[in-house]
Amino acid sequence: QPATGKFYRFKSVKHSDKRLRSNVSNGVLQCGDVNDNGRESIFYLTADNKLVAYVEGQYIGWNNSALADVGHAGYVTAFGCGIDYASYTIATVDGSTQRAIYCGGTTWDRGNTPDDSGYDWVIEEVSWLPVGVNTTAGYGTLYSPVALEQSHSGTNRIKAYTGAVADGVLKLTPVEGTIPQNTPVIFQYLTGEENGNVFLPVTGDVDNAAYENNGTNGYLSGQFVTTAKAADASIYTLQNKSTHGIGMYKYNGTNIKAFRAYLPYTAPAERGALRIVFDDVTTGIEGIEVNDGGKTAIYDLSGRRVSRMTKGFYIVNGKKVFIK
Repeated sequence: QPATGKFYRFKSVKHSDKRLRSNVSNGVLQCGDVNDNGRESIFYLTADNKLVAYVEGQYIGWNNSALADVGHAGYVTAFGCGIDYASYTIATVDGSTQRAIYCGGTTWDRGNTPDDSGYDWVIEEVSWLPVGVNTTAGYGTLYSPVALEQSHSGTNRIKAYTGAVADGVLKLTPVEGTIPQNTPVIFQYLTGEENGNVFLPVTGDVDNAAYENNGTNGYLSGQFVTTAKAADASIYTLQNKSTHGIGMYKYNGTNIKAFRAYLPYTAPAERGALRIVFDDVTTGIEGIEVNDGGKTAIYDLSGRRVSRMTKGFYIVNGKKVFIK
């Protein structure tokens, strides 16, 4: 039986050139090219035996084998033996009712056509997790329930950081080596992009005790299921705005997306944004004016004191700051 706590792909027995995908059309999950190793063909099996679509962060539903609504707790996923005894059927269980997933868009139950191999799937464990990257922005966020390597063959593909708010900015701390499971991070993209993804090797669980504050106010948080944002929730997400650049901006959206990091933070931030500090260098939030009665000393590299930062390097209270 498939082990919980892992990512999987599902290849059709009847159509060996097809894999199950999480995109939905006419109320049913679709199938795609078996050679497509993108994010849409990946599903996560939770500890309570439920399948979650990696892209959408929603459970595989029961009605018509589509995705459950955001906020729905999902149904238990049952893996039964396929007709060739070397594959599985995939069914969602609601009490005594099962709805089997079929390759081809049909919504028939397995009991109606028990010998149809369109209900049978070969399960492939994911050993390389594709993480979406925006090479133009150069930064992204990630929350993975499995541990991931940042490098391959000696080459770093991303540089990951954990973060906590201090002194009114989000200060980032580099993650050395493996990114532990269940650890929300902001990452800098370095190299290896393929079709909008960077592929990171999946490894065994590692000690994540050093990141136990994650998820509390002022620390990065994450989850593997998309949830509705509470009306009174105060969270910040990584955004790249044309006027001010990359930073943590107040999030006013409807849903908090799965498999990404965000920041629960209740204190007011200047202009609804938090600057990011990593390796003692600040990036993002361009053009913030400082009006604190002269308490903050800002100088350009020529030694001239200024009251407003635009782009470039500055010395702020004795520390080097870079504004993109």
